[in-house]
Parts: sequence; structure tokens; C-alpha cells
Amino acid sequence: MNNERPLTARMVQRRDDSTITLNVYDVVDHPFHYALGKWLSCGIHHSGIQVDGREFAFTLEGIVITEPHRIPRCKLTHRILLTRNATDAMVQGALTKLQREFTPATYDPLLKNCNHFSDAFCARIGTKHVPPWVNRAPTMASMLGAHLATSFFQLSSVEAGPTTMKGPSTWFGFGSGLGLG
Repeated sequence: MNNERPLTARMVQRRDDSTITLNVYDVVDHPFHYALGKWLSCGIHHSGIQVDGREFAFTLEGIVITEPHRIPRCKLTHRILLTRNATDAMVQGALTKLQREFTPATYDPLLKNCNHFSDAFCARIGTKHVPPWVNRAPTMASMLGAHLATSFFQLSSVEAGPTTMKGPSTWFGFGSGLGLG
């Protein structure tokens, strides 16, 4: 008989190393996505950083925490392993710095979106970057001109939706959510 106690959520949360995954989604209800986007190989994507059982993303609401793979209007298409050896201090340090840089007021669907956040997170913890194809559509659209492109891509801005975890959270020592307020 095994004398080891089963792992509880609290025990798993406090372990030394965390697995970090980049989750890439297709935005499924944008008209550009299935028509011209697929033909040009530049679909509209949302991305988030999964750290164990939480997913961090940047939306019109700022940095949000959601349940992994439950992003409204999106279909998970790629999971890219970034590291299996991230410490809580690494993740907390990255989020603390990024919360000052990625605020609701700075969100821009072309120049500072969820994919830019994911890439900045990767840089902060020292892993490989988000593949360039993930942000290809906004990059190409920004070349068309800011006004036209921003109006068009505003349709694709992924909102946090009902899966956003608001309120108190003690994950990684943040006493009130991410300390974003």
C-alpha cells in the first residue's frame, strides 16, 4: 500500500517548478479568418501563456487570468512547450514587470495585443519567442495604414469573457488578483 498522500491543488501550486506553455488560438468568428486570412496564411490568432492550471493573456481589460483553453470565440490550434523549469519567482517577476507595461489603456489590436504580451512574457523568463506567424495578420495590417487596419481588426479583439477569474487570488503571492488595480 502506498503511504504517500495524494497531491492537492494547494500542494501542486506550491511545487518548485512549473510548466509553461504558449497556447495559440484561431479567432473563429472573424470574417477575415476563414476567407482571405487562410488564403494568405495569416489567420487571426489569440495567444496566452499557460502556467500549470492558469492562463495569462492580455485583452481590452488588461492582463487577465482564465482557465486554459476556455477563450470565448477562439479554437485552440497549437500548444507550444516553453519550459518545464520555471520557478514561481520567475513567473511572478515577469508578471510584476509586465503589468506596468500592458494595461487596458495601452491595448492596441495591431501594435500591442495578446501576442505581443505572450512574446514579452517569453522574453522575461528567457524562453523561445512566439513564432512570427502568430502575429502576421496584425503586422501586415499595420502596414496598410493605422486607421483602416485598426477599424478592421477591432472586430478580432478577444475579450476576457465569462471565464475571467476576478477577485482575490493568492496565486504566486498576488494578494488581490494580479495586483493590477
